[in-house]
Amino acid sequence: MSMNGNIKKIIYCLTSITISYIIIKNIKIRKYLETVYKYLHPDVTKIVCSESEGKYVVNLLNRKCKKIKVLGLDCEWVQEKGHRNPVALLQLATTDGYCSIFQLCHIRNIPTELFELLKNESIFKVGVGIHNDATNLMLDYGLKCEGFLDLRHLAQQGGNTPSGLSGLARAHLGVELDKNWRIRCSNWELEKLSPDQISYAAQDARVAVDIFHKLNKQELERKFGRFKCLFWSDQTYWDESKRLWTTYINKSFKSKSSSSSNLKNKPKQLNLKQKREYHTLGRPYYDNIYLLAPDNQVLSTISEAKSEWYLQKGLADIVCEEPKKLKLRFEPAGREGIADGYYTHAKKNICVVCGSEKSIRRKIVVPQEYRKHFPVHLKEHNSHDVLLLCMNCHMRSNMKDQCLRNRLAEMCNAPLKEKDEADCQNYHKVKKAIKALYFHADSLPEKRIHELNKVICDNLDIEDGIIEKEMLEELLKMKIVNEKCSSHGKKVVEHFFSKEEELEKLWRQNFVDTMSPEHLPELWSIDYKRS
Repeated sequence: MSMNGNIKKIIYCLTSITISYIIIKNIKIRKYLETVYKYLHPDVTKIVCSESEGKYVVNLLNRKCKKIKVLGLDCEWVQEKGHRNPVALLQLATTDGYCSIFQLCHIRNIPTELFELLKNESIFKVGVGIHNDATNLMLDYGLKCEGFLDLRHLAQQGGNTPSGLSGLARAHLGVELDKNWRIRCSNWELEKLSPDQISYAAQDARVAVDIFHKLNKQELERKFGRFKCLFWSDQTYWDESKRLWTTYINKSFKSKSSSSSNLKNKPKQLNLKQKREYHTLGRPYYDNIYLLAPDNQVLSTISEAKSEWYLQKGLADIVCEEPKKLKLRFEPAGREGIADGYYTHAKKNICVVCGSEKSIRRKIVVPQEYRKHFPVHLKEHNSHDVLLLCMNCHMRSNMKDQCLRNRLAEMCNAPLKEKDEADCQNYHKVKKAIKALYFHADSLPEKRIHELNKVICDNLDIEDGIIEKEMLEELLKMKIVNEKCSSHGKKVVEHFFSKEEELEKLWRQNFVDTMSPEHLPELWSIDYKRS
């Protein structure tokens, strides 16, 4: 019996040792199983270029994040002449290697589900420099990103070097990322991306998730011990992970090596929660109150505020409550706008492109930068070119407008950004010099007077270096024009001199062509002319 008992004890001990050994080596087994799983289930990349596809993909992402709530996030955009274009691609990757690439520059209406996913703070969005991505998404599309976490916080917390994504991937995953500059600088706004572009875009988002799990696991094991962590459920793993990194959520990463002097010189970064969100109308834009002439002819529809003004001044009476109608007590001087009937029709408070009633704001079809240079009769109060768009369509329309601006800049020799800034600076120096000599010559030293005289003579082609008081007085009265400092908008309007209505038609046509509006107000026309 004792012999059998000893054998049993030996078997129990060997079994315990074997199980312990297996548990200790569990990480290697898990790695092997993960490798096999990835071989049998290769990574999936989904390109999203429509609202319907976006809704489906976001719902799938939410399902994949049900237990382990983390997404790798990255963005791509085109850099032109040192200026960043709006974000072209948004990449979101899940733990199992699934990556969705949203072609934001081609999605006509960004699905509300994507807004909600990015705003969901309970789902971590991880990456390197992710604060900049979140800021750009907010500025370009009003996509507010909450719950973002910079992976460099995790690296620094674990005593590792907080390097870029390539460095972190090399150090912690043994992976060398493909950073081919030709792909990195390629056109991300193409409607059909190349296989290399798709692979490049997806890799950063996927690697970000892998780095998160590696660094997160290391920190959890350091804090709780490897043995204890092995027996955690997915829920426990995630609860502890969330507690571990809460203090770093929505925080930009600042390198400790940065000197205080450098930090002082850097522009202050705006906290995303403090940023002003894309402004929308807080009340209906059209009140659709009818204004009638004494003979009951409809003159126009007006706002509630305007109707109150007529009533308070005793200029009109309410003749009907539903729909509300006001009749003037006097004969109006003119009846402009009645001939075409546009202003006499009630209008809907919806987006003229997609029909949405949410987040509505005004769109000025002919931008103010051109209209402000129009002749007075064309600048008079007129709402034909003020349309209502939802937030998504408004931002997309503004982006599309840039193409026409570029065309006009080339057509009218009106650069959008003045190339020769020195000429503009000289122009302002001349104006200041004239004023200084005219008003303060008596208090200026001789050397300074000579310098100011030279500035004026050199720039205004005055041969004689001595400028008398009378000449200064004449120069003050004159409007000195520097053509090189003339604004883009002014140059374009001058190009269309006496044909400003053609410029208006060009912008209306651009709006129709780029946005394909399906809910334009009745009688709105590209060829509209003031009566």
